[in-house]
Amino acid sequence: MMTPVGTPFPCPSCSAPLVFKTDISLAQVCPTCLSIARRISVEGAPIQKAEPVREELTILQVGTTGVYTNQAFEVIGRIQYFFTEGYRNHWFILYKNGKTGWLGDWAGNYSLFQEGTYTSLLPLTGRAAGETLSISKISLEIEVIDKVKEIYWEGEVPEQGLLEKNFTSIELFSTNGQMGLLHTTGSGTPHAYLGKYVELQDLTLQNTRVHHEWL
Repeated sequence: MMTPVGTPFPCPSCSAPLVFKTDISLAQVCPTCLSIARRISVEGAPIQKAEPVREELTILQVGTTGVYTNQAFEVIGRIQYFFTEGYRNHWFILYKNGKTGWLGDWAGNYSLFQEGTYTSLLPLTGRAAGETLSISKISLEIEVIDKVKEIYWEGEVPEQGLLEKNFTSIELFSTNGQMGLLHTTGSGTPHAYLGKYVELQDLTLQNTRVHHEWL
C-alpha cells in the first residue's frame, strides 16, 4: 500500500506521527527512532534503521524555513556526503508552490540548485581542476574532484544514490556565481545539478539551530 502525500501515518517502529510532503520521496527517516519509513509498505518486511548524520556544524536543520526572491521554502530532509577530506550537506527543500530543490551548505558557502543534465561530450574520467564541462548547456569550470566515502541522510529525500559509495564527485563554478555538481555513480549516467551561490542573509531563514545546539 502506498501512503498518500499529506496523509499522516505512524512510524512502523515507534508509532511517532509522520507525513510525506512530496511525490518524489519514497522513504523518510523517523526523527524519533531513526527507522526508515517507506511510502510503499510491504507486510512482513524488516524495519531498517538509518545511521545518524555525523556533523552538525550548521545553523540549518529539518524544519528550517526561508524565502529567496519571494519564493518561500521549507527544509524537509538532508543528504550528507563525506569525502576523502571534508563533507557537504545537501538540504532537500520544498517550495510553497510544490516544486522541490536543494540548498547546499559546505565550507561556509550556500547555494540553491536543481537537477540538471550533463551535456558535455567529454568523458568524466581523467578530468582535472581548471577544465570546463557543461551542465544543461552551461559551461562551468572544475574546482574540486573528490571521492564520496560515506553517505548519511535524515528526513525526507529522494533515494537516488543513497546506497552508492566510492564514486567521484565534481564541484564546478563560473565567475558569475553559478555552480554545478556531478556525481559519477555506477549507473553510467552522472547525476547533475545546476544552480548558483547565494548569500546567507538573502535566504531569510527561520527556525534555525542556535549556537549552543551545534554538536
